[in-house]
Amino acid sequence: MAIIRKVARHEHSGAWAYIEYSDENPSGTLRVLGGMEFPTREEAEDYSKGFALDSYEYVEPLVLKRERLNAEKARLEKRIEQIDSELLTNEA
Repeated sequence: MAIIRKVARHEHSGAWAYIEYSDENPSGTLRVLGGMEFPTREEAEDYSKGFALDSYEYVEPLVLKRERLNAEKARLEKRIEQIDSELLTNEA
């Protein structure tokens, strides 16, 4: 018996998830790892990278964490620029 993990799409909801099932009964019971479903395959694939082999504990991969933090930093820097601009406009 082997346990298979892969990203798959739910046939009814259309959501993507990282799943696990037994090769003895591929159409039988499966587990959605982390209990998370995503609207796109790419998001589910990124999420799947957070699980080590034979682990059920999710740990955000460093690359994804950096991307997320850099995006948040850029958003906040843009907001700070908007606030500074508004402050300058109000001082005049």
